[in-house]
Amino acid sequence: MSKSQLRSIFHDHKHYEDSMKLFYETVSNHGDREEWTNTVFRQVVSTKLPRIPEGAPLRVLGVGSGNGKTDYLLITKIKERYPNIDNTAIEPIASHLDKYKALFTAERNNLEGVSTEFKQQTIEEFERENGSSNDKYHFISAVHILYYLRDWQESIRYLYDILADGGVMLIVIISEHGGQTKVLRKTFPEGEEFFKTIDSADLCKVLDKMGVKYERSRTPSRAKVIASYEDETDENNLWWDFLTHTINFRQTAPVELQKSVKELALGPECCDPRQDDGTLLFKFDWEAIIVHK
Repeated sequence: MSKSQLRSIFHDHKHYEDSMKLFYETVSNHGDREEWTNTVFRQVVSTKLPRIPEGAPLRVLGVGSGNGKTDYLLITKIKERYPNIDNTAIEPIASHLDKYKALFTAERNNLEGVSTEFKQQTIEEFERENGSSNDKYHFISAVHILYYLRDWQESIRYLYDILADGGVMLIVIISEHGGQTKVLRKTFPEGEEFFKTIDSADLCKVLDKMGVKYERSRTPSRAKVIASYEDETDENNLWWDFLTHTINFRQTAPVELQKSVKELALGPECCDPRQDDGTLLFKFDWEAIIVHK
Protein backbone atom coordinates (compact mmCIF):
# COMPACT_ATOMS: atom_id res chain seq x y z
CA MET A 1 0.00 0.00 0.00
CA SER A 2 1.30 3.47 -0.90
CA LYS A 3 1.32 6.47 1.42
CA SER A 4 -1.61 7.98 -0.46
CA GLN A 5 -3.73 4.90 0.30
CA LEU A 6 -3.30 5.04 4.06
CA ARG A 7 -6.64 5.49 5.85
CA SER A 8 -6.81 7.94 8.72
CA ILE A 9 -8.50 6.89 11.95
CA PHE A 10 -11.24 9.43 11.26
CA HIS A 11 -12.72 7.09 8.68
CA ASP A 12 -13.78 4.91 11.63
CA HIS A 13 -15.05 6.73 14.75
CA LYS A 14 -14.92 3.60 16.91
CA HIS A 15 -11.32 2.91 15.94
CA TYR A 16 -10.50 6.53 16.67
CA GLU A 17 -12.10 6.37 20.12
CA ASP A 18 -10.50 3.00 20.95
CA SER A 19 -7.01 4.10 19.91
CA MET A 20 -7.33 7.47 21.64
CA LYS A 21 -8.50 5.84 24.88
CA LEU A 22 -5.59 3.37 24.85
CA PHE A 23 -3.03 6.05 24.02
CA TYR A 24 -4.20 8.47 26.70
CA GLU A 25 -4.02 5.70 29.28
CA THR A 26 -0.25 5.81 28.71
CA VAL A 27 -0.01 9.60 29.10
CA SER A 28 1.56 10.64 32.38
CA ASN A 29 -0.61 13.59 33.39
CA HIS A 30 -3.76 13.13 31.32
CA GLY A 31 -5.75 12.71 34.51
CA ASP A 32 -4.54 16.04 35.86
CA ARG A 33 -7.03 18.17 33.93
CA GLU A 34 -8.79 19.04 37.18
CA GLU A 35 -5.53 20.19 38.75
CA TRP A 36 -4.74 22.26 35.64
CA THR A 37 -8.20 23.81 35.82
CA ASN A 38 -7.74 24.67 39.50
CA THR A 39 -4.35 26.28 38.93
CA VAL A 40 -3.45 27.48 35.43
CA PHE A 41 -7.00 28.00 34.16
CA ARG A 42 -8.00 29.92 37.28
CA GLN A 43 -4.89 32.14 37.10
CA VAL A 44 -4.78 32.97 33.40
CA VAL A 45 -8.40 32.64 32.28
CA SER A 46 -11.25 32.66 34.80
CA THR A 47 -9.93 35.65 36.77
CA LYS A 48 -9.50 37.68 33.54
CA LEU A 49 -12.99 37.30 32.11
CA PRO A 50 -14.84 40.60 31.59
CA ARG A 51 -17.14 42.35 34.00
CA ILE A 52 -20.76 42.02 32.97
CA PRO A 53 -23.92 43.77 34.24
CA GLU A 54 -25.25 42.35 37.51
CA GLY A 55 -27.73 39.57 36.86
CA ALA A 56 -26.71 39.17 33.22
CA PRO A 57 -25.41 35.75 32.14
CA LEU A 58 -21.86 35.08 31.04
CA ARG A 59 -22.05 33.74 27.50
CA VAL A 60 -19.85 30.66 26.90
CA LEU A 61 -19.17 28.79 23.66
CA GLY A 62 -17.48 25.39 23.46
CA VAL A 63 -16.20 24.32 20.03
CA GLY A 64 -15.80 20.58 19.48
CA SER A 65 -16.90 19.92 23.03
CA GLY A 66 -16.79 16.13 22.79
CA ASN A 67 -18.24 14.29 25.78
CA GLY A 68 -18.43 17.46 27.87
CA LYS A 69 -15.89 16.50 30.53
CA THR A 70 -13.56 19.40 29.78
CA ASP A 71 -16.44 21.87 29.42
CA TYR A 72 -17.77 20.72 32.79
CA LEU A 73 -14.45 21.41 34.52
CA LEU A 74 -14.12 24.83 32.92
CA ILE A 75 -17.70 25.90 33.58
CA THR A 76 -17.68 24.84 37.23
CA LYS A 77 -14.54 26.93 37.72
CA ILE A 78 -16.04 29.93 35.91
CA LYS A 79 -19.20 29.53 37.99
CA GLU A 80 -17.24 30.50 41.11
CA ARG A 81 -17.34 34.11 39.82
CA TYR A 82 -20.35 34.09 37.49
CA PRO A 83 -23.49 32.45 38.93
CA ASN A 84 -25.45 32.71 35.67
CA ILE A 85 -23.99 31.15 32.52
CA ASP A 86 -25.49 30.64 29.07
CA ASN A 87 -23.49 27.79 27.60
CA THR A 88 -23.53 26.70 23.95
CA ALA A 89 -21.87 23.38 23.06
CA ILE A 90 -20.99 22.62 19.45
CA GLU A 91 -20.18 18.97 18.71
CA PRO A 92 -20.76 17.21 15.35
CA ILE A 93 -20.70 13.59 16.61
CA ALA A 94 -24.07 12.52 18.03
CA SER A 95 -22.68 9.89 20.43
CA HIS A 96 -20.33 12.46 21.97
CA LEU A 97 -23.14 14.97 22.38
CA ASP A 98 -25.31 12.31 24.06
CA LYS A 99 -22.53 11.74 26.63
CA TYR A 100 -22.27 15.50 27.16
CA LYS A 101 -26.02 15.75 27.84
CA ALA A 102 -25.90 12.78 30.22
CA LEU A 103 -22.98 14.29 32.16
CA PHE A 104 -24.63 17.68 32.57
CA THR A 105 -27.89 16.01 33.62
CA ALA A 106 -26.09 13.89 36.22
CA GLU A 107 -24.21 16.94 37.55
CA ARG A 108 -27.14 19.35 37.46
CA ASN A 109 -26.85 20.06 41.20
CA ASN A 110 -23.38 21.49 40.54
CA LEU A 111 -24.61 23.44 37.52
CA GLU A 112 -27.35 25.53 39.04
CA GLY A 113 -27.65 28.74 37.05
CA VAL A 114 -26.12 27.15 33.94
CA SER A 115 -28.30 26.74 30.86
CA THR A 116 -26.86 24.75 27.95
CA GLU A 117 -27.86 24.70 24.31
CA PHE A 118 -26.59 21.63 22.46
CA LYS A 119 -25.81 21.95 18.77
CA GLN A 120 -24.87 18.90 16.71
CA GLN A 121 -22.88 20.92 14.21
CA THR A 122 -19.43 21.60 12.88
CA ILE A 123 -18.04 25.09 13.42
CA GLU A 124 -18.59 25.74 9.70
CA GLU A 125 -22.29 24.86 10.04
CA PHE A 126 -22.54 27.01 13.14
CA GLU A 127 -21.01 29.96 11.28
CA ARG A 128 -23.38 29.56 8.33
CA GLU A 129 -26.34 29.52 10.72
CA ASN A 130 -25.26 32.45 12.92
CA GLY A 131 -22.88 34.54 10.83
CA SER A 132 -21.31 37.54 12.57
CA SER A 133 -24.16 37.76 15.05
CA ASN A 134 -24.46 40.61 17.50
CA ASP A 135 -24.59 37.93 20.20
CA LYS A 136 -20.97 37.82 21.27
CA TYR A 137 -19.41 35.33 23.70
CA HIS A 138 -17.44 36.25 26.79
CA PHE A 139 -15.54 32.96 26.84
CA ILE A 140 -14.81 30.56 23.97
CA SER A 141 -12.96 27.26 24.31
CA ALA A 142 -11.49 25.14 21.52
CA VAL A 143 -9.67 22.21 23.11
CA HIS A 144 -7.65 19.97 20.75
CA ILE A 145 -10.05 20.71 17.91
CA LEU A 146 -8.21 22.91 15.39
CA TYR A 147 -6.63 19.88 13.68
CA TYR A 148 -10.06 18.71 12.55
CA LEU A 149 -11.49 21.94 11.15
CA ARG A 150 -11.87 22.37 7.40
CA ASP A 151 -10.17 25.79 7.43
CA TRP A 152 -8.72 26.25 10.90
CA GLN A 153 -7.23 29.67 10.18
CA GLU A 154 -10.55 31.07 8.97
CA SER A 155 -12.30 29.48 11.96
CA ILE A 156 -9.89 31.24 14.34
CA ARG A 157 -10.71 34.58 12.69
CA TYR A 158 -14.44 33.85 12.95
CA LEU A 159 -14.24 32.86 16.63
CA TYR A 160 -12.26 36.01 17.40
CA ASP A 161 -14.93 38.02 15.59
CA ILE A 162 -17.71 36.64 17.83
CA LEU A 163 -15.64 37.07 21.00
CA ALA A 164 -16.97 39.97 23.08
CA ASP A 165 -14.75 42.94 23.86
CA GLY A 166 -12.80 42.00 26.98
CA GLY A 167 -13.53 38.33 26.33
CA VAL A 168 -11.12 35.41 26.48
CA MET A 169 -10.64 32.52 24.07
CA LEU A 170 -8.85 29.37 25.25
CA ILE A 171 -7.23 27.23 22.56
CA VAL A 172 -5.50 23.99 23.57
CA ILE A 173 -3.21 22.47 20.96
CA ILE A 174 -0.24 20.11 20.62
CA SER A 175 2.98 21.94 21.48
CA GLU A 176 5.70 22.50 18.93
CA HIS A 177 8.00 21.00 21.60
CA GLY A 178 6.18 17.66 21.46
CA GLY A 179 6.63 14.85 18.99
CA GLN A 180 3.25 13.96 17.51
CA THR A 181 3.05 16.70 14.89
CA LYS A 182 6.51 15.66 13.67
CA VAL A 183 5.29 12.07 13.33
CA LEU A 184 2.10 13.10 11.54
CA ARG A 185 4.03 15.23 9.06
CA LYS A 186 6.22 12.22 8.32
CA THR A 187 3.18 9.94 7.91
CA PHE A 188 1.09 12.36 5.84
CA PRO A 189 3.60 14.78 4.25
CA GLU A 190 0.95 16.12 1.86
CA GLY A 191 -1.68 16.54 4.58
CA GLU A 192 -4.86 14.56 5.10
CA GLU A 193 -8.54 15.19 4.41
CA PHE A 194 -9.75 14.83 7.99
CA PHE A 195 -7.03 16.52 10.03
CA LYS A 196 -4.33 19.17 9.83
CA THR A 197 -0.76 18.58 11.00
CA ILE A 198 -0.50 21.81 13.01
CA ASP A 199 0.94 22.72 16.40
CA SER A 200 1.32 25.72 18.70
CA ALA A 201 3.91 27.41 16.48
CA ASP A 202 1.50 27.40 13.51
CA LEU A 203 -1.29 28.84 15.64
CA CYS A 204 0.87 31.61 17.07
CA LYS A 205 1.99 32.66 13.58
CA VAL A 206 -1.65 33.16 12.61
CA LEU A 207 -2.42 35.08 15.81
CA ASP A 208 0.64 37.27 15.22
CA LYS A 209 -0.59 38.10 11.71
CA MET A 210 -4.00 38.97 13.17
CA GLY A 211 -2.30 41.31 15.64
CA VAL A 212 -4.19 39.96 18.64
CA LYS A 213 -3.02 39.71 22.24
CA TYR A 214 -2.36 36.24 23.64
CA GLU A 215 -0.50 34.32 26.33
CA ARG A 216 1.07 30.87 26.19
CA SER A 217 1.16 28.20 28.88
CA ARG A 218 2.95 24.92 28.09
CA THR A 219 2.29 21.71 30.00
CA PRO A 220 5.01 19.04 29.70
CA SER A 221 3.47 15.62 29.16
CA ARG A 222 4.80 12.17 28.33
CA ALA A 223 3.28 9.04 26.80
CA LYS A 224 4.86 5.72 27.73
CA VAL A 225 5.95 3.63 24.76
CA ILE A 226 4.23 0.43 25.86
CA ALA A 227 6.17 -2.15 23.84
CA SER A 228 8.79 -2.56 21.18
CA TYR A 229 7.55 -1.58 17.73
CA GLU A 230 7.54 -5.19 16.54
CA ASP A 231 5.30 -6.57 19.32
CA GLU A 232 2.15 -8.05 17.78
CA THR A 233 -0.47 -7.02 20.33
CA ASP A 234 -3.78 -5.18 19.93
CA GLU A 235 -2.63 -2.60 22.47
CA ASN A 236 0.59 -1.88 20.59
CA ASN A 237 -1.31 -1.60 17.31
CA LEU A 238 -3.76 0.92 18.80
CA TRP A 239 -0.93 2.96 20.37
CA TRP A 240 0.79 3.38 17.01
CA ASP A 241 -2.50 3.93 15.20
CA PHE A 242 -3.29 6.93 17.38
CA LEU A 243 0.25 8.29 17.20
CA THR A 244 0.19 8.16 13.39
CA HIS A 245 -3.60 8.75 13.06
CA THR A 246 -3.68 5.77 10.72
CA ILE A 247 -5.87 2.66 10.73
CA ASN A 248 -3.64 -0.42 11.08
CA PHE A 249 -0.45 1.54 10.47
CA ARG A 250 1.88 -1.36 11.32
CA GLN A 251 -0.01 -3.68 8.98
CA THR A 252 -0.64 -1.38 6.01
CA ALA A 253 2.04 1.32 5.79
CA PRO A 254 4.92 0.78 3.33
CA VAL A 255 7.99 -0.77 4.97
CA GLU A 256 10.18 2.27 4.31
CA LEU A 257 7.58 4.61 5.82
CA GLN A 258 7.28 2.39 8.90
CA LYS A 259 11.04 2.43 9.28
CA SER A 260 11.32 6.23 9.02
CA VAL A 261 8.36 6.85 11.35
CA LYS A 262 9.71 4.40 13.91
CA GLU A 263 13.17 5.99 13.85
CA LEU A 264 11.70 9.47 14.26
CA ALA A 265 9.13 8.58 16.91
CA LEU A 266 11.52 6.58 19.08
CA GLY A 267 14.53 8.84 18.53
CA PRO A 268 15.81 11.85 20.51
CA GLU A 269 13.68 14.36 18.59
CA CYS A 270 10.49 12.82 19.96
CA CYS A 271 11.54 10.84 23.07
CA ASP A 272 13.45 11.49 26.27
CA PRO A 273 16.60 9.44 26.92
CA ARG A 274 15.67 5.89 27.91
CA GLN A 275 15.29 5.54 31.68
CA ASP A 276 17.39 3.17 33.80
CA ASP A 277 14.60 0.57 33.82
CA GLY A 278 14.35 0.69 30.03
CA THR A 279 11.21 2.84 29.92
CA LEU A 280 10.92 5.10 26.88
CA LEU A 281 8.75 8.23 27.11
CA PHE A 282 7.33 10.02 24.08
CA LYS A 283 7.15 13.84 24.26
CA PHE A 284 3.46 14.74 24.24
CA ASP A 285 3.55 18.37 25.45
CA TRP A 286 0.53 20.58 24.87
CA GLU A 287 -0.07 24.28 25.15
CA ALA A 288 -2.92 26.52 26.21
CA ILE A 289 -3.04 29.66 24.08
CA ILE A 290 -5.12 32.33 25.83
CA VAL A 291 -6.39 35.01 23.46
CA HIS A 292 -7.63 38.36 24.85
CA LYS A 293 -9.85 40.85 23.04
